[in-house]
Amino acid sequence: MHETSIAAGIISIVEEAASREGLGNVLEVEVEVGLLSLVDLESLRFALEVMSQGTLLEGAKVIFRVVEPMLRCNKCKAEWSVKREAVEGLDEASRLALHLYPEAVTRLFKCPKCGSMETEVVKGRDIRVSRLRAEEKNS
Repeated sequence: MHETSIAAGIISIVEEAASREGLGNVLEVEVEVGLLSLVDLESLRFALEVMSQGTLLEGAKVIFRVVEPMLRCNKCKAEWSVKREAVEGLDEASRLALHLYPEAVTRLFKCPKCGSMETEVVKGRDIRVSRLRAEEKNS
């Protein structure tokens, strides 16, 4: 369950940002989750809820924004997005391969323009804190 380590990373990033900006308790945090990260959002939400107890993030509203993958063909330079249904429709073996070997994406999604399998992920694999709203720190 890598959602636990992701939750720990999010908490660390938020606390560091809040400290750097002189902020108090976090009221809301928005996290962009790339669809190719294959993160289970409910597991991540639960991990954040449990692990944030006693931190600046405790009780904060967490908003997840799912980012659809964008790929680029290294041969013809075409770019295209992969719809959520295509990723969610992958069989379990393909999902596992993608999870363990992210470069496997090149074997799962061919270029729609030229059919090449020489592709790269432009976006949709990362997980990042995109926004946070917090109280002013009491001096």
